[in-house]
Amino acid sequence: MASRGNKSSKFDEGAHAGAGRAAEPPHRDGGGATEGAPRLVTTGGKGEAQRTERPCHTPKGIDEDTGEPFEVFAAGPRHVKVVRHLTPDAAAMPHTAHVDALAFTVVPPNAEAMRWLVREMQAYLPIDDLKAGKGRFGFKQSIQFGNGAGLIAWGGKSQRDRVLFSILGKGCSLVQDWPAVADWMRSHRVAFKRVDLAHDDFSGEAVNIAWAVQQYESKGFNAGGRKPKHGTRGDWLSGEASTGGRTLDIGSRTSGKCCRVYEKGKQLGDPTSRWTRVEVEWHGKDRLIPLE
Repeated sequence: MASRGNKSSKFDEGAHAGAGRAAEPPHRDGGGATEGAPRLVTTGGKGEAQRTERPCHTPKGIDEDTGEPFEVFAAGPRHVKVVRHLTPDAAAMPHTAHVDALAFTVVPPNAEAMRWLVREMQAYLPIDDLKAGKGRFGFKQSIQFGNGAGLIAWGGKSQRDRVLFSILGKGCSLVQDWPAVADWMRSHRVAFKRVDLAHDDFSGEAVNIAWAVQQYESKGFNAGGRKPKHGTRGDWLSGEASTGGRTLDIGSRTSGKCCRVYEKGKQLGDPTSRWTRVEVEWHGKDRLIPLE
């Protein structure tokens, strides 16, 4: 689990409007994929990647939209499941990025599912100001905590005793010991549902909008051999003179993998700020997100 490096300002889900360990995959670069392997066109299905059962005799390959190796499994007599593998970069420098959103499910050891998870997580971040909420993300019940820092959801026959724990930027900034949290998640075999990692360049010297555009045009964001989709938001017509901030979106949330490069300082209200943030967001639907 990446640990928080440079401490940044409070960041929650509204900022976006402005602007589990997996086995080593066999074909990381696609070169060893079975000849004639099909292009992956599915965008997901029912069930969890962590609950796949037995592999089919279907070739493995590389998802051309996300650049990730994938496997096809038989999850039942009439159910075929595609699972993408997210591979950590062993050469990446520690503290390059910090955790900006985290959601996982876990099966508690007793019937007091919600209360057990609250007690466990209170060892790592303040969980107070509890407010009961409606069902969320397919769970029948939920509570919010920390005035928007995060939520816990549980209940429902289809959830098979699982409990969801979710924190966004504000909640992530309250975590004081990420290595300890990582150890806890490893020991309890959590299934990651969403992980966002972010890198801040407060001076905007190494990372900025012009750099991101250049990277996109020179295929720097290409992962599977094709140029990913992109979109722009914000004050783009003003170019470098923008005071409201610009965002370059790379990829698609529907594929469960996307990147945002945006002028964070301007988004927070400083028209002269050079602070630029890069975020990568992964979703665990039909994808194995390793703890690393």
